[in-house]
Amino acid sequence: MSMKIVTYEIGVSALKISTVFISKAKSYFEENEKTPYQHGLSIDDENFIEASIKEVYGIHQTLNHQGKVVIILPFFQTTTRSMTLPVGSKNKVKMMIPFQLDETLPVNSQKIHWIEHIYKRDKESTQVCLSIISKDLMERVSSVLKDLEFYPSLLTTNFSVYLSYLEAVKKDKKSPNDLSNGNFVIIDMGQNQTIAYFFSKGNLIFNHYSNVGSLTIDENIADNYELDIDEARVFKEENGFLFTKNDYDLADPDQKVFARLMEKTLEPLILDFEKWDLAYRSKSSSMLEKCYITGGMAKMENMENFLSEQLTIETECLSVAGFEDSLEYSEFLSHQMVSSTLEKGEPIGNFLTGIFKLNSGTSDILAGTAFYLSRSLILSFLFLTFLSIERVFIQFEKDKTDRLYKKTVGLKTLGLSKRDQISYRKSTKKLKKLIRPRLEIIKENKAALSGDYQ
Repeated sequence: MSMKIVTYEIGVSALKISTVFISKAKSYFEENEKTPYQHGLSIDDENFIEASIKEVYGIHQTLNHQGKVVIILPFFQTTTRSMTLPVGSKNKVKMMIPFQLDETLPVNSQKIHWIEHIYKRDKESTQVCLSIISKDLMERVSSVLKDLEFYPSLLTTNFSVYLSYLEAVKKDKKSPNDLSNGNFVIIDMGQNQTIAYFFSKGNLIFNHYSNVGSLTIDENIADNYELDIDEARVFKEENGFLFTKNDYDLADPDQKVFARLMEKTLEPLILDFEKWDLAYRSKSSSMLEKCYITGGMAKMENMENFLSEQLTIETECLSVAGFEDSLEYSEFLSHQMVSSTLEKGEPIGNFLTGIFKLNSGTSDILAGTAFYLSRSLILSFLFLTFLSIERVFIQFEKDKTDRLYKKTVGLKTLGLSKRDQISYRKSTKKLKKLIRPRLEIIKENKAALSGDYQ
């Protein structure tokens, strides 16, 4: 089975679009691009999400793709919570979540909508991870989708994508990464901020944010080298690099100046990480074994070695099994995770549930209907083919039996006249009336000969 998945990730200043083809044999990007918004609104504008979804719809209409449609909402429109509840029953957990949210959030739980990821630890405790959005914003999003008659399969967050992907990995023993039960951190180095997800024994402990992002680097390059922000970004992507301590000995003066600027730029992130690491050790009673990085900054030359030295943890770029391991796609990692997770049959957290469930006309329904209709037609064809073959064999056996019957009726031992033979060939009931008394006589004679006759 194969399918296409179109993913739209709404970012701060650009929209990431990808079309992924997945099958059991291979998975690959048919196309992927990062395009600036045409609506011209900033993230602070209250209509930013609605305008972005309308832009997604316009682009999707031009693509004319059949398949699952996934929209990933931006981090700044959602929040997350992780909690451990002292109950084992899933129903009781669902009942407790609103009360726990009322205690930890500044708004009433009735004013929010959430995606829940529930992990049973033992008989008496359950871990819950939530992606949360305000109900008011969700109502506006739902209204826009219905007005456009645009019905995506999934409306989710990167947080939920990561958690769903890791659940799929735990069930897949072929995964190349030790993500099933290890102690690790995933650092998503985005444009405006960096998000770190900390895991112990494969379970999320907490996630934290740092205000250092690739835009911070762009701004510092622009200020120090008197470039505009676009030129700075291009310079970073084509020529940016970082040094370890040993690299400075082999560098020229200009390279050293640039490397120290980058190191100074990332210093707040390193300091943030040191605080997070202390909290992680305290909460999990274990030490981090691996650091996985992804996002635009991960593409910078020597980033893995730089962070390995600064964080004192082995660092490497996170890859998704089945996809080409290339830094070119590091900004589209969540898109790979979406496709890989769905291909493995693991559900992804979805905001389009409950009162926000889209009941008609969904892109997923159209794709699913076409898929199942084609399979039904194939099965129907095979069934009719086998039925036809069976009918041929039945007719063959019937003709064979008819020939034997006609031959038997003509035997001299029965002593039937030509007229009776014709009559008996037309009606087997008449022949039965004739033969039954004779068979009884034969049975009596046989019993007498064997000494059993009474």
